[in-house]
Amino acid sequence: MKTEKQLKIRKLVVTDLPKIQKLICRTIDKCYKGRLFDYVVTYLKRFHSQENILAVAEKGYTAIVEMDGEIVATGSLIEGVILRVYVNPDCQKQGIGKLIMKELERRALQEGYDEVILRATDISWQYYHLLGYTIVEKNYVAVEKSARLEYYKMIKRLGERAVPALNKGYELKEDKWIII
Repeated sequence: MKTEKQLKIRKLVVTDLPKIQKLICRTIDKCYKGRLFDYVVTYLKRFHSQENILAVAEKGYTAIVEMDGEIVATGSLIEGVILRVYVNPDCQKQGIGKLIMKELERRALQEGYDEVILRATDISWQYYHLLGYTIVEKNYVAVEKSARLEYYKMIKRLGERAVPALNKGYELKEDKWIII
C-alpha cells in the first residue's frame, strides 16, 4: 500500500533560516557543482546567506514547503519577482517545485500582479519554460576572477488560465496538500 505524504505550505519564520540556508546550499552543491565553476558555486552560496534570505522575507513573501514536518522546498516573491526557488534534491521530480511555483504565482495575483518575472540559470531555464515562462533577456552577474554567472530573465503572464494546475497526484485535505 502506498503511504500518503503530507505537504504543508507556510510562510517562513525566523527560526527557519538555518534550515533554509542549509537546504539551498545542499541543492546548489548537488545540482550546480561540476556544472558551474567552483567560484560561481561559492558566489551563489554567499548570495543566499541567512541575512539575504531574511531581507527578502521581510520585504516580500517567502514560502516554505514541509513534507511530513521536514522543510523540503522554499521560494520567494517580492514585488512581482520570484526568486530563490529551491527543492531538496531528494524530493525533486515529485511536483513540489510546481507546487511552490503555483503558490508564488497565486500570491502574486493576490497582490495585484498580472505577470511575474524570474531569473533562471542555464541549468534551470528549461524547467521554468515548461511552466509557461518565456525568456525575454539574457544577462549576467559579474563574479570573482572576472567570471560571470549568466542567467535568463523570464516572464509569465498570470490569470486564471495561465496558472499551472497541480499534478493529479495531489489532493487538498484539511488545509494540507497530500501526495496520493
